[in-house]
Amino acid sequence: MPPANIVTSEFRRPGPWLEGGLVFGLALGLYLLFAKSGFYEVDGQSLVHWLAMGEGNHDRHLLFMPLARLLATALLWVGLTPFEALRAISAIGMATAVFFFWAAALRLGRSRAERASLAAAIACSPALLFFAAVVEFHGLFLAFAAMAWFFEACLERSRRSALAAVAMGIATGLASLVHGSGQLLVLLLPTFYLLRQGLTAPVLRRTLPLVLLAFVSHAVVVLGLGYWLRPEGTQGQEDYLLSSLEFLPPVAEFGSDFLHEWILAFLPVSLLCWMAFRLPDERGRTSWLAVSVLVYVLLSWVLVPGVHERGAYLLPLVYPAALFTLSSAPRWWILALTAAGLFYGIHDLRSYESPSRPPAWSRALVQVEAEQPGFYLMGDHSEVDALLIRKPELPYSLFQETIDQLLLGMLRASDVRALLQGLADFQARQGRVIYLTASAWGLLAKPDPILLAAREGIQGAFVMVPVERDGFQAWR
Repeated sequence: MPPANIVTSEFRRPGPWLEGGLVFGLALGLYLLFAKSGFYEVDGQSLVHWLAMGEGNHDRHLLFMPLARLLATALLWVGLTPFEALRAISAIGMATAVFFFWAAALRLGRSRAERASLAAAIACSPALLFFAAVVEFHGLFLAFAAMAWFFEACLERSRRSALAAVAMGIATGLASLVHGSGQLLVLLLPTFYLLRQGLTAPVLRRTLPLVLLAFVSHAVVVLGLGYWLRPEGTQGQEDYLLSSLEFLPPVAEFGSDFLHEWILAFLPVSLLCWMAFRLPDERGRTSWLAVSVLVYVLLSWVLVPGVHERGAYLLPLVYPAALFTLSSAPRWWILALTAAGLFYGIHDLRSYESPSRPPAWSRALVQVEAEQPGFYLMGDHSEVDALLIRKPELPYSLFQETIDQLLLGMLRASDVRALLQGLADFQARQGRVIYLTASAWGLLAKPDPILLAAREGIQGAFVMVPVERDGFQAWR
């Protein structure tokens, strides 16, 4: 019978540790090599600003910022900016996930060649490559999800290890608090475990108590730690999901989501894993993987309609897909499609470029701030990106959001003037002025009577002094 303890004999020898260190180092080097110089979407903007300010947290992904602040301490100390520190945490988190996936394969008794193939196929997946290169939640999230898969492998091998069940539940709970999509892990992993052990009555009498123990451990972490971390009055996971269900996207988008969120995002394992249907011993678990993929794609389709998230929600499924690929696909197919997936991932990463301002614009902003500290009303995300990469501690707001509320009838022209007056008075007490960038002011220049009224109201209420430095244009 295999050993019952979690720290197995495989890890007591130096060879596997050296191999695991090499896996981690190569994955980290790959991810740092392709690190992006800009942001992906808007979540990263908030994360960088919160890290720079030393306060603030997401209302659903509660554990990310506390962990990020802890991990960023050393990175900031060696001279990295908040943006660079969080981008490095994404890469370190993804490389740690690859290590845990490799360790799970080792625990299951896979050969060195199989472990190397699994680690390469996972590490080179376009989804992992992308989210390791940008500031996002998913690198740190997948590290905990992969840790949970490692303890699931321990549970499969030890069979009676209550400690492994508790550890798996704790890991799924922590993953759920880093990113809310991790709540599904507490159903995903135990079901894979039960299908592996068998569903006969004698087996279930032994395995169900362990699964219940994992559920309880997960619940204790999520409810206990989540209650402590959640700010009062914030929206929980349940409220967010229910509000998303009120406006379902077109059904036609589901097929496109399936292609981009699963097939392209996780080449090669997203294609090759289904060959495991040919293996009688794996049909049950392969069927559960198919159900899981559909559920996760459905979740992505509902929560982020019209947006391809590059497999962000399906990241935990890369490991079972890789296992089934190893069991059923020819080795040269795996190697060839891993290379194809890597090339596609690099192409996708390089083709995605968030709008950015030239370096001279950022340097000019720093000069303007040194002359007269201010609160910055930005016209678009490219300006916000430039500010957060260079001076993330500065206060700012995206003026486009105010314009949207104005055009939707949620604000009147007089409201905009009153909001700016209140903001100017508050900032003046802080020793700051208001900087309205040229692109923000340009939003009011469109031929619309509502925008014209707001523009005239602002001009009548404020003395606007032009400020221009090396491409940075604003009114103070």
